[in-house]
Amino acid sequence: MAKILRRFRIDALHNSGAMTYFKYAISEIVLVTAGILIALSINNWNSNRKIDIRTNEILSLIADDMRNDLRDVDMLRTTIESRIDGFSQFVIGKAQAAQMLEDRSIFLLTGFPDWTPDHRGYDMLKLHSNGNPNDTLVNQVIHMSTLYLPYIKTYTNQLGAELTDIHRVMAKYPWYSDIFDDDELSLETVQSICDAKDMREISSIYYLTVRFELLNTEFDFEAEMLKLLPLIEERLQANL
Repeated sequence: MAKILRRFRIDALHNSGAMTYFKYAISEIVLVTAGILIALSINNWNSNRKIDIRTNEILSLIADDMRNDLRDVDMLRTTIESRIDGFSQFVIGKAQAAQMLEDRSIFLLTGFPDWTPDHRGYDMLKLHSNGNPNDTLVNQVIHMSTLYLPYIKTYTNQLGAELTDIHRVMAKYPWYSDIFDDDELSLETVQSICDAKDMREISSIYYLTVRFELLNTEFDFEAEMLKLLPLIEERLQANL
């Protein structure tokens, strides 16, 4: 193409004068500009395609994590709901030892069921999102993780500190080791725990403050996952 234009340029200059040469010069500029624009367009298309592929890979990872987290939160809710009545009675000093042993609410003193959402996909998405800042779904997922994950981590750390204080109080009692052993825990031991006023006092602070806030945050996070997971799955399905 360049040789043809060069030949036309020389012929035009010798045979047809400056005006014809000028026309061919303009044509050459237009063709070169068009080529550059086409090349840039192809490059941008390739770049956007790579960004979309990587975004979908990360969203697929997040979708897997969400499914696991939703299952874990559901198990957490089931465990808490099955034990909450007995433990609430313990906090206010009206616990029935037989009930706490039967519904296993006594084991909430050894540590509430723990659940920590997997944040690896969210962290990857935040680093990758600069490549496509106008992606609404990506922004929604990032907003959810930014809003809830720090609070879950903070409350979990506070819960660990409160649990350490509870164990410090429990350690002075002879039944301390029994409470961690399902086989060794007897009705008499549970009654002794129910009668320990200092255990009720420190457990009430532990339960009513930190755990309450953590549970609410975890369940709010669950609600947001339930909203976003179908949207992520729909997007991934459309790109198969």
